[in-house]
Amino acid sequence: MRENKVGVNVYVALLFLGIVFSVAYSVPYIKAVFYDGMLELTGVSNAKLGVLMTIYGLGEVLTPGIGGILARKFNYIGIIGFSSVGTIIACLLMALFPSYTMTLFVWMILVFSTLFMVWGTWFKTLRLLADDKVQGTMNGVFYGMCGIGYLLVNSVSLYAYGKFAATDPAAGMKAVFVSFAAVMAVCTLLAVVVLKKVGIVNSQALEEDDGDKVSLIEDMKGVAKYRSVWYFGLTLFCMYSTNIAIQYFTPYFTDVLGMTVVFSGAIAIVRQYGMKIVGSPLGGIFADKIGSISKLIIAAFFVCALMIGIVIVLPPELKTLTVIMVIIMVASLANNLAGGVQYAIPVEAGLPMRYHASAIGFGSAIGFSPDLFQHVLFGYWLDKYGNQGYTYIFVYGVVTAVIGIVILMKFLREKAAGRQSVGQEAA
Repeated sequence: MRENKVGVNVYVALLFLGIVFSVAYSVPYIKAVFYDGMLELTGVSNAKLGVLMTIYGLGEVLTPGIGGILARKFNYIGIIGFSSVGTIIACLLMALFPSYTMTLFVWMILVFSTLFMVWGTWFKTLRLLADDKVQGTMNGVFYGMCGIGYLLVNSVSLYAYGKFAATDPAAGMKAVFVSFAAVMAVCTLLAVVVLKKVGIVNSQALEEDDGDKVSLIEDMKGVAKYRSVWYFGLTLFCMYSTNIAIQYFTPYFTDVLGMTVVFSGAIAIVRQYGMKIVGSPLGGIFADKIGSISKLIIAAFFVCALMIGIVIVLPPELKTLTVIMVIIMVASLANNLAGGVQYAIPVEAGLPMRYHASAIGFGSAIGFSPDLFQHVLFGYWLDKYGNQGYTYIFVYGVVTAVIGIVILMKFLREKAAGRQSVGQEAA
């Protein structure tokens, strides 16, 4: 018999997994925090530094779906461990042999260690650690733990940078990469120990997984035939696009409201990490309470669209710091309510466990594709239109949120009509 409750040891495992996850994805996105430091370390232009995100963005699109097959063929604990080793090696290479050529090589390693190798395994692990009926809670709590991890990792890395960067910014960046490696090594070891102690809780899901018999072509064909996978990918695309638009409130505070960089950065930390810690677990709990992950995400999309829309139509005299701060925090909270549970959409649709990791990878390739063009598009609008570009960015965020609502309403209609059954193939 499967246990519907989430045990204490599972929550402990989620904490360490969340920290490992936060380190893994802090490295490829490091310029979001240490932009100037990376310029000093590599000695390149802004454009060349931007190439790193292009490399990783291509990896996001091309590798997770294919890499999902690893999650079916190999033990999930082993995959998490080996992927962490790869990321640790990448960090140490940056600390020991810093150069732009090495940086390009390291970002290719990161595509392998944080995307191809492990992306689908994160979510397969969540499904194995608890019953399908509480996957909303599992995904939400996991993303909340990731928020705690990001706060921890950024605190440690900022301390390390400040300790060594006073006389040499490049030395500060080397210390950052060493701190990443150290935190990941310790927390991966602890995560492995706890995961082995917990074992497999959702034994029925494990029985459905026939990874030993899978081939790449069969796996991709098997995943692509399920309509739920496409709905998941399109939902993630809209949620991620809306999230990117919300992120541009950080420069909005400085460019439009005249706030300092330090102040806007502090607001960004609260918005990005504080709302994740609070919102993601609540989203998981609410989704399980109402019995529908999709309905919770629809509500979140609506709140995001409403809040961003208010900023667009609000008269200039009412766009005060306090008003905008409240609006952006509400929008970010709503975005994080749905940000974690959206990965459980395939579970809500009844997708077989044997396709779960590959489905997450396949859908994520669609969902994270905005990294290929959206940052460039938003930058172009700001360069060409100045502060008016923020209006275009926020309109884009409203539109993607509304599209997300339409997509999920169609998903729910098809599910209610029986078309979204486990064996339903895409048209």
